[in-house]
Amino acid sequence: MALRAVVAGGLGAMAAALALARAGIDIQVYEQAQQLTEASADVSLAPNGLRMLDRLGAGEGIGRVGARHVSTQLRLSDGRPALHQSDQFARAGRNVGIHRADLLGLLARQLPPGIVRAGHRCTGFSQDAGSATAGFADGTTATADVVIGADGIHSVLQGFVVEPAEPVFSGVVAYRGLVPRPDDYPAGAMQMWVGESKHFLVFPVRAGQLLNYVGFVPSDTSVRESWSAPGDPAALATHFAGWDPAIGEVIAAISEPGGSGFQWAMYDRAPLPSVEQRAADAARRCGAPDAAAPRPGREPGS
Repeated sequence: MALRAVVAGGLGAMAAALALARAGIDIQVYEQAQQLTEASADVSLAPNGLRMLDRLGAGEGIGRVGARHVSTQLRLSDGRPALHQSDQFARAGRNVGIHRADLLGLLARQLPPGIVRAGHRCTGFSQDAGSATAGFADGTTATADVVIGADGIHSVLQGFVVEPAEPVFSGVVAYRGLVPRPDDYPAGAMQMWVGESKHFLVFPVRAGQLLNYVGFVPSDTSVRESWSAPGDPAALATHFAGWDPAIGEVIAAISEPGGSGFQWAMYDRAPLPSVEQRAADAARRCGAPDAAAPRPGREPGS
């Protein structure tokens, strides 16, 4: 059959599909939305990720629509520079901030025409010794020699690979989004303010026209696990009241034209089992004998 099917159309799915297509492998992508889109706001690309994306043909585009972090500044809550600056969260001149939708578009445009099929929400899966089949809400199916599940935190396909794991709220909520970059914001600067149990991160995206912000705060109340739940700017402002006024300026801009705000609850899950155990469990759940799921590096029955 020599066909791979990728379920979902996010960044991971597009990168996997593009890598396979560039290797000469037939690929189809099935996305549940009616058009490709990315929720949330940003991604910060480190040098290793940039190298891989350049191999996929997206390097030039990233240089055009991304924003290189020419400086990194670690600050205390009142705005003073931290005594010991750290490059653990970013290295000046080496990281690039990019809007997730911009990166998704760059990857999708590298794919051959007709690869992406929108409006396909995955609802089921089955396999036999020779093929795997994904089923969709509209009653259609896709059969391939390999189905790649990239359908996110609420994945349907994950349950066919590992036992379902109950998410445990971590006690941390992230408020995140985009605001237009103020004229007085230092160009190309990634800044992070740190304080007790909280921190606030800001860096430019979309060729420096926008700022991405993320405010991490403790919370006793769990909320739905989602990338796109709406955030409350007033609640965020309360969390960072008394901090550096520069943070207040960013938060105030959320409600202005061009601003956006989301709330992202952070959840933990138990560690995944070993590769061998996952393969055996997946074969059992799909009705295939354990011999149909060989150990890595071994032939079936060896």
